[in-house]
Amino acid sequence: MKPNLSIVWFKRDLRVEDHTPLKQAIDSGDLVLLLYLFEPELMKAKDFHLRHARFAYQCLLALNQQLNAHSITVNIAYGTLESALERIELKYKVNAVYSHLEIGNDLSFQRDRRLKSVLKEKGIQWKEFAQNGIRRGGQDRIHWDLGWKEYVHTSIEPIELSACNAVQISLPGLPSEFQKTLEKEESNEQKGGRPAALEQLRQFRDSGISTYQKNISKPLESRSSCSRLSPYLSFGVLSIREVFQIGLIEYNKGINKRNWDA
Repeated sequence: MKPNLSIVWFKRDLRVEDHTPLKQAIDSGDLVLLLYLFEPELMKAKDFHLRHARFAYQCLLALNQQLNAHSITVNIAYGTLESALERIELKYKVNAVYSHLEIGNDLSFQRDRRLKSVLKEKGIQWKEFAQNGIRRGGQDRIHWDLGWKEYVHTSIEPIELSACNAVQISLPGLPSEFQKTLEKEESNEQKGGRPAALEQLRQFRDSGISTYQKNISKPLESRSSCSRLSPYLSFGVLSIREVFQIGLIEYNKGINKRNWDA
């Protein structure tokens, strides 16, 4: 009999903090595969650039370095989830795929629609979780702000990584030329990874916040007053809730008594 397996599919959530899919997969008691896919079909999109892939790769390397203390690794593969499942199911019975809802472009939306049918046919549950206070299906914005404020104030549940029964599987690796491109460092690009994200958040909290509202619309002053957190939020290295609780609340306590709930 094949052992039961749950897959945590990382997409735009390259962190292990404030990560409900990961927590739920660990709590399921199954073996857990942490998986990130560089998907060729998504890299054909007009809004894709190699710097996006390079940034994601840097985030993944930093994430695996963080997880190394727990003998856990995010498996980095090249291809589609369907092709990965073909290999995974040779050895394991996949019970569920856990992921965050991805708010992407039309290609990612169509991929998700296709995958829902594929997973349903295979009898695999796809458990998706909202993140960053985004709610799908609303017909209006009435009371949206109240829901968002409730979300960012909700306590972040700790994740017991030591309880994760992680496995590794041999999956198609990155093409050599593509890997070389990802490993190339560009001096004019913002560096990916959790340590860089937390340092940027610290700098913004300690210096940029005080002039953000005043200078963000000014071409010159905005260079030093903006947060530069957008890529870390976009790729989920930080969650909005973390930024609010680690950054703004702490700033509010210490430097400025301004009411961020107003």
